[in-house]
Amino acid sequence: MSSGWHIREQKLDGLDGDVLRACNDLDNALRRERDPDEPAVAPATTRAELDGAEAGYDRRIWIAWSSDAESEALAWCLLDIAPAENAHLVELYIDVHPEHRRRGIGRALLREAVDVCRAESRTTVVLWTVDRVPAGAEFVRRIGAGPAQEERESRLYLDAVDRELVREWCDIADQLAGRYEPWWVDGAYPPAAYGRIAEADAVMNTAPRGDVTMNDLKWTAERVAERDERFLRGPFDRWTLFARERATGRLVALTRVLLDPSRPHLVQQEDTAVHPDHRGQGIGKWIKAAMIDRILTERPEARYIATGNAYSNAPMLAINDGLGFRVDRSNTYWEVPVARLLSYLSENH
Repeated sequence: MSSGWHIREQKLDGLDGDVLRACNDLDNALRRERDPDEPAVAPATTRAELDGAEAGYDRRIWIAWSSDAESEALAWCLLDIAPAENAHLVELYIDVHPEHRRRGIGRALLREAVDVCRAESRTTVVLWTVDRVPAGAEFVRRIGAGPAQEERESRLYLDAVDRELVREWCDIADQLAGRYEPWWVDGAYPPAAYGRIAEADAVMNTAPRGDVTMNDLKWTAERVAERDERFLRGPFDRWTLFARERATGRLVALTRVLLDPSRPHLVQQEDTAVHPDHRGQGIGKWIKAAMIDRILTERPEARYIATGNAYSNAPMLAINDGLGFRVDRSNTYWEVPVARLLSYLSENH
């Protein structure tokens, strides 16, 4: 408890009503800082993203409330405890309302997270900042974190897309039709395919991780089921395109997008990956172009596609740049030992 605010851990099953409205207000204040031209998001979007930990991760949430009443959320802390293959690691997100910074709220939320790290015997924390919010980088540097990977967030504005190039890349499917076929899945995945989808998801382990000390995620049918369960609790539509090898039935590539009904102008491009044994044939170009072609046809209200990639991911950036994606902002992943955070907290009572 501090003068003017207090912190309480928030359970997701209680994230509704006035609590959700207050969190949605905070969410939109934070988004205005990052994306000042974007409209506000609906409460359902806020709830889904607060519930949006990766499958296999255990998420803990704390909210800093105005002490006058729990009607104004001043900040939050999301702590994602990694699964067994990364038993040393947690991912941490601390966001403070722009009007309530420099009051010790971020440090108090950090203390809550560090207490859990100690209880869970975690030794390493990964954080994330965006270049449009300099206060974020100032905070993580102050607590002792160092940059571990730089990423770019890019946009493809659909009114300027090269439709002839999109058609040309879509035609790669005809050249590969003897070996591969497309498999579209809208919404939740069929349980019978969870194992094959897990194998496709595991290809994302080949994406660059920079200096982040993270081991490969072990994708299983159970984790795919867990991710689908979380997906079904939210308001989003999801389109996934897989490239399936005809001879084996293996899913050797995928690309997927999320569509938020409250933001029809935006398409969020999620994972895109091609198995290393199947690269060099244009599969990545084909599936990315096929997704864009479908968006142009079925989502005329969409204005742009947003996606994120490591600056070091040259093959995927070549595809995105070729399609016309352009940098919108840069994000940084930071890493810091828990021991360093303990020192910072002891020095800043």
